[in-house]
Amino acid sequence: MRSRTQNNGTSSVAQSNWQYNYTYQNPNRAELANSSFNIPHSIKASVFYTGKWNKNQTTTVGLLYNGSSGIPYNVCYNGDLNGDTGNNDLIYIPTDEEVDRMTFSPTSAYTAEQQKANFKAWLSRDEYMKEHRGEYFKRNAGNEKFEHHFDFHLSHRLQFMLGKSKRELEFSLDIINIGNMLNKDWGRTSASYGYYNPINYKGDGSFQFLHDADYNMRSYNDYYSRWRGQTGVRLIF
Repeated sequence: MRSRTQNNGTSSVAQSNWQYNYTYQNPNRAELANSSFNIPHSIKASVFYTGKWNKNQTTTVGLLYNGSSGIPYNVCYNGDLNGDTGNNDLIYIPTDEEVDRMTFSPTSAYTAEQQKANFKAWLSRDEYMKEHRGEYFKRNAGNEKFEHHFDFHLSHRLQFMLGKSKRELEFSLDIINIGNMLNKDWGRTSASYGYYNPINYKGDGSFQFLHDADYNMRSYNDYYSRWRGQTGVRLIF
């Protein structure tokens, strides 16, 4: 099942909803496309075991798994390609022959020919774009890589009498994203804001691709990709 929309309507300001609704057509008649909330696949699982030491003490250990497709993203131009004052123009994914006919503005770091070569090599490496050469990037057509997150739970309960009533005291330890504690490359969370604009549009049909051929536009959220732990104590009555 997919979530589709013409406009996500996520802003409280009407102009922003129009200006930042990514499209390759007329923003006043935006095409139906995947929404910003389209997560095609999601898997959730958990397993818990409770062991009883005696009639007054129990220990519970559990592992929770949350796996899902990454958030949707767009690739658009850094610049106003069609002159509508909106920075919302989805890129056209050119073939190598079309790249050769494009005009690139040189800089002191990258000549026009270097930009062409790097751009072609970069397009050939991207998982989505290499399969859609000669097409426009559709809104939210790509999803970030599938993410895997494991959380660990450990708790111990003590039962005791307080006056004539039975009470419980629980001590707990929770480790969020425990996979990252075991391996720094596990449990990563994308830092994507839902769009990338690696290609500059300079006006008058001129572009810039100021990156190397192996440019990686993706990054990870430093905080949410880390493991975190918390301890707790509670009185149950």
